[in-house]
Amino acid sequence: MNIESALEEIKKQDINTKFAILDSLWDDIAEKVINEKIPESHKTMLDKRLSAIKSGKAGFCRPVKTGLFC
Repeated sequence: MNIESALEEIKKQDINTKFAILDSLWDDIAEKVINEKIPESHKTMLDKRLSAIKSGKAGFCRPVKTGLFC
């Protein structure tokens, strides 16, 4: 079955079935991402950012006056 026909079949389903499919897909994606090796360049960047946060030179986003988050 190609992607177009699979999507057409999904579109025919009721909302609860669509959410069940979506939930299953997200679980599958999350499992695959967790098992992927992080590229060394990404790890280096994350380590630098974490170090900056721990040293107080950087921080997480803060809410703006409108109540939106960055």
